[in-house]
Amino acid sequence: MSTFNRFCAKVRRGFIKVGDKVEELGDSASASVRAKGLEIRIDEQYEKLGEIVYRDLHTEEDLEEEKLAVIAAIDALFDEITWWIILAGAALAIFGIGSVGGIPVVLIVGVLMLAVGGTRNAKGFGKVTSFIGLVYNGVSGFFSDTLSYARLMALMLAGSVIAQVFNTLGAMPGN
Repeated sequence: MSTFNRFCAKVRRGFIKVGDKVEELGDSASASVRAKGLEIRIDEQYEKLGEIVYRDLHTEEDLEEEKLAVIAAIDALFDEITWWIILAGAALAIFGIGSVGGIPVVLIVGVLMLAVGGTRNAKGFGKVTSFIGLVYNGVSGFFSDTLSYARLMALMLAGSVIAQVFNTLGAMPGN
């Protein structure tokens, strides 16, 4: 093999490595941007809640319904989006993407959101038991949904096989 061919092979391997790293950095940046967007939405909801509380303190308006609506939006962000962040963080950790120094950042952010947002109404030792309950309910709910969809898929598959058998029987010449 000539020197030029060896040089070309090394350059090709170098470009492949650079391409892999660029793709990894792009995926990590994309996940960080999504997490930052969710953080901004939560900050906006808290800002809106602060404005409503301020207006409530300085005016005679009854703003209880607006407060409850904003609190419900914050609850929805913490309760539902938190699990999506945890699942995305787990997937990124499995593929080794989005880790800083070997620490899966997106997964840790999701777990922290679950710990802070899910235990916000509990006090003392209730925060620990509330967190354990949240994890149990979230994981068992995820597997319950997955198994339910698998059951529906199996039912549809069985129905299609039965239909195919009847179509085959109906197409047989006879009688």
